[in-house]
Amino acid sequence: MTFLDNCHSDIDRGIKIINRFLEQNKNLKLTEIEQAIIHGSLARLTYQNMQQQEKQLNFYTVEYISRNLAFDLWNKLSAAAHNSQIFDPEYRINKKKLWHFVDRINQLQEEDNFELIDIPGATMEGEKLQDRYEIEEHLFDRDSGERHFRAIDRCLRDKPCLVIQRNHQTPKIRKQFEREGEALSHIGKHYQIQELLAYFTQDRSLYLVYEQIEGKALTELLTEEPWQELKVKELLHSLLTVLVFIQEKNITHRNLNPDNIILSGNKWVFTDFATIKEVNLQVNSLSHSTFAEGMKDYMPAEQLMGMTTFASDIYAVGMIAIRALTGIQPHQFKINPKTGNKVWRKYAEVSDLFADTLARAVSYHFGDRYQSAQEMLENIK
Repeated sequence: MTFLDNCHSDIDRGIKIINRFLEQNKNLKLTEIEQAIIHGSLARLTYQNMQQQEKQLNFYTVEYISRNLAFDLWNKLSAAAHNSQIFDPEYRINKKKLWHFVDRINQLQEEDNFELIDIPGATMEGEKLQDRYEIEEHLFDRDSGERHFRAIDRCLRDKPCLVIQRNHQTPKIRKQFEREGEALSHIGKHYQIQELLAYFTQDRSLYLVYEQIEGKALTELLTEEPWQELKVKELLHSLLTVLVFIQEKNITHRNLNPDNIILSGNKWVFTDFATIKEVNLQVNSLSHSTFAEGMKDYMPAEQLMGMTTFASDIYAVGMIAIRALTGIQPHQFKINPKTGNKVWRKYAEVSDLFADTLARAVSYHFGDRYQSAQEMLENIK
């Protein structure tokens, strides 16, 4: 008998207990997505496994589930815990502490107790980096060797942040890390770009620390209902304005997709800059990708082959606009066998001029696309 067979009824009861607790203390209920995350957490699944096994989460990437959906859920539960005055004001709920949380409110509600399951955490949980950033929760790992964590900044009123760890310290990787950290720091502050708070080495590992951006990802706002052309143009104008700023630093993002674009307040914010690359203007404007990652639907052919140009990010924002305009996922479009381009126009209610602009942006051959964000921006004004 498996672990899940043993505790399935306890997990279901745990979800009911949390729901009752929320109703009593905040007059709230768990959404289906939140229940899926709680179910997976109580079943001791990693976020990767949750994404695969919980059907409500299949639509999202593991990055978005762990960084945004779970983060919002833990904040929601923590606020209810504080509001109840049962838990200490410093008490913060996360995946590791969830069984403890359920057991505690279960006892207070005088339900039949069930055995508390001690969920082992990642080895870094509780560790403090640079005597400042305390690791709170392991989020996910990438094939490249990166490990992603949520942390709190003990020097800045316990402000949440994201930590990326790289363990492969070959001379080449270390040099790439130093170039990347320097490039990120040169971007400077921009209200639509996730801020790099620190980069450093510690105990033979490399670290990047980013601010935690709260809000809704574009993924959640893109439904099967097509957006109106004017709304898509407004989105595109905002995204291209940020790209102009980035490209002025000779940098490409390389991971632009709806998961990494967050609506925070009334502004769109670019996140997940861990895969940026400086463009080498001396070698045919191409740079070989060491950490090529992201949602492949929004990656052009040359990037999947390990090369990026400014036009690679242009392709990504163009495909995002087409996704919004049609309500159709990019991989669902057929491919024109003669040109390699996706066949999408017949699914969109769009003016010919704007359609031509988007068609050029997502051309299969990068030489046929706009070569800069500024050039494309001027064509949608």
